[in-house]
Amino acid sequence: MNSVGKEKTEPHDVTSLDTLTWLPNRTAFLGKLEYNLDDMHRNGGSFIVLFINLDGFRSVNESLGHTVGDQLLLEVSRRLCDAMRPQDVVAHFGADEFTVLAKDVSNLPDVESIIQRIQRSLGRPYNLGEEQLSFSASIGVVISSEHYENPDAILRDASIAVHRAKSLGKARHQIFDVSMHQQALLRLGLEGDLRRAIEQDEFELYYQPFISLPTDEIVGFEALIRWNRPGHGIVEPQEFIPVAEKNGLIVPMGSWVLRQGCRQICNWLKQFPDQNLSLGINVASLQISQSDLVGEVTELLRKHQLDAQSLELEITESGIVENPIAAADVMQTLNQMGVQLSIDDFGTGYSSLSQLYRFPFDTLKIDRLFISQLCDPDDDSSVFVEAILQLAKNLGMIVIAEGIETGDQLRKLKDMGCDIGQGYFFSKPVSRDDATALLERSCATMT
Repeated sequence: MNSVGKEKTEPHDVTSLDTLTWLPNRTAFLGKLEYNLDDMHRNGGSFIVLFINLDGFRSVNESLGHTVGDQLLLEVSRRLCDAMRPQDVVAHFGADEFTVLAKDVSNLPDVESIIQRIQRSLGRPYNLGEEQLSFSASIGVVISSEHYENPDAILRDASIAVHRAKSLGKARHQIFDVSMHQQALLRLGLEGDLRRAIEQDEFELYYQPFISLPTDEIVGFEALIRWNRPGHGIVEPQEFIPVAEKNGLIVPMGSWVLRQGCRQICNWLKQFPDQNLSLGINVASLQISQSDLVGEVTELLRKHQLDAQSLELEITESGIVENPIAAADVMQTLNQMGVQLSIDDFGTGYSSLSQLYRFPFDTLKIDRLFISQLCDPDDDSSVFVEAILQLAKNLGMIVIAEGIETGDQLRKLKDMGCDIGQGYFFSKPVSRDDATALLERSCATMT
C-alpha cells in the first residue's frame, strides 16, 4: 500500500452491513482492514485477522432447514461480538464465514487467548427449536506485517490458513506462514491437473482382493482409483482425493469409478461364472448429497445386467455424519434394490454403534489400525475386534478385516471367526490384468 499522501480516515459505512446479522459485510470489512493496514505502514502498531468457519454448519441446513440455520448464524454473530473487545471488528461474509480484525495484538500468547475465548463461546450448546446442538469452529489467523501491501492479500492468507485448520479436524486453528501459500499454489496446480485428468481419462482402477477366511478363496475385490498423472507417474489417492473432495471433483470422479467398476465386475462374472464375486466401491459423502447416486446405480445395473448383490458400496462413518438425512434416504433405497452396503473404517468415526442400528448395513469393515495392533499383548485391539465380531454376528452382518499383513494376524482373525480378510498379506492393489490372474489361480486351487 502506498503510504504517501493524505492520511485516510477509518470508514463508517452503515449501508455495508450484512442483512441477516447486521454485522459489517465483506466490503465494509475490507475497508476497515485497508484503513488499519495503512495506519500500520504510517504509524506502526499491529493487528491480527481471524477467518472463522463453523464446523458442521452444512448439516444444519440440510437436516433442520435454512430458517434454523439462520437462527444459528445470528447466535454465532452475537457470541463472536461478546467474545471480542469493543474496538475489534467482527464481520459476516456469508453462510458460515466470519472474520475478525483485532487491533494491537501481535504476540502468540495474546493470539492463543483470543482463539480460546472464541472457541469457548462458540462451543456452548445452542438451543435451536426443539434441538440442542454443539459446534466448534475452524480458525485461520494472519498476523500483520510490513510485507502486506493490500487487504486482499491478508484475506487470501487467512483463507488459506482456515482451510489448513479444517484439514486437521474440528476445533482447530492455524496461524499462516509463507509455506502455506506455496502449498496452496501447488494445490491449485494439482486441482487444474485433476480437472484435465477427468476430461482426458487419466485414471485407472486397481483391485485388492477380498479373501474368505474359512475357505481361502477370492470372493471379491475392492476397486481403488489411481491417477496416471503425466510427468509424475502413478499418484496415490491420499495425494489427490482430499483436493477432489474440497472442490467437488469427487462427484464426477466417483461416477467414473462406478462406471468402470460395474463394467469390470460384469466381465469377471462372465469369465468366472462359478464364482460368487462382488465388487466394493467407495462412495464419498458428496456423491450422496450432490448426485443422483440411486439413478446412476440403477442404470448401471440395468446396462450390465448385474445382480444388485454383486455391488457393494462402501461408506465411511464421517460421510454419514456429514449428511445424515440424505444418507438415510439414499441408503434405504439402495438396500431395497438389493445393493450391498458396507460401513468403512469402522471404529474411527463419530458414533460407531449408533450408525449400525440407524442405517441398513450388510457389511462392516474393521479399520486397519486395530488389525495392525491385533497381536500386541499390551494393546486392547483384540478385545475390541472380538466385541465387534460378536456384535456383527448378532446383527446378521458380514465382517471384513482390513490391513492384514502377517500370518499371526490372519490366524488370530480365523480363530475369532472373522468372515473376510483384505490386506498386503494376500495381495497389494493390482491392475485389472493382475487381478484376473489372481482369480484364475484362486479358481485352479479350489478345483
